[in-house]
Amino acid sequence: MIVNLVLNKMEEGFRVDVHTLMNLKESCESTLSSLNKELQDTLGKTLKVDSSRDLGRLLFHDLSLPSLRSTPTGQPSVSIDVLERLLDSYSDIPPFLKSVIEFKNVQSLTKSVKTISKKLDLQGRIHPEFNHSTCPTGRIYSYIQNLPKDVRKVLIPDEDGHVFLELDWSQQELRILASLSQEPVFLGCFADDEDLHKKVISEMFQKPIPEVTDEERKVGKTINYALIYGQEAPGLA
Repeated sequence: MIVNLVLNKMEEGFRVDVHTLMNLKESCESTLSSLNKELQDTLGKTLKVDSSRDLGRLLFHDLSLPSLRSTPTGQPSVSIDVLERLLDSYSDIPPFLKSVIEFKNVQSLTKSVKTISKKLDLQGRIHPEFNHSTCPTGRIYSYIQNLPKDVRKVLIPDEDGHVFLELDWSQQELRILASLSQEPVFLGCFADDEDLHKKVISEMFQKPIPEVTDEERKVGKTINYALIYGQEAPGLA
């Protein structure tokens, strides 16, 4: 009951700086148009950059780049993180891939701007739902949590001196796992306030923690969380 009262209060929503939001929208659209033209000119042919199928055909068929991950339908993934991994891992990657990544990043930003724009009421507010019953982890979910920082900047506190506060558990599930398993490496990480995800990579590849890259840390994080939620060896591979 108390939870519902708190969530209802939160769903009174946020004021939005509509002027800044519209400027951001125009900036995104202009950048997408410029990047799209740049890519077409570079490639010398028409490419639907926002088409996963067309982009996948160009990268993995025409250019024979390695496919690092597949979608649920079996097609090579062209997600931003996959493209960034290609850019970081291979020396013979075509230069235009940077523009493709920038295009997809700006495109994602544009979608968030459109989401906010569509949800504005007549008073210039949005009223996101905070759902506490859909996530299997038990955490409260709302689309507002996934907004990029550039879009979050258009949200305004109702009164001067007020601030927005975002709270999150600090690796809650992994701390529970460490307590239940009494696994010494896990316990040592939390006791010494070490980065657990880097620690996993360090143990796997026998390299010092300071040498673990951000990209490798992402792999460690995926391993840590995927396994405790039931992922098996084929999925991890």
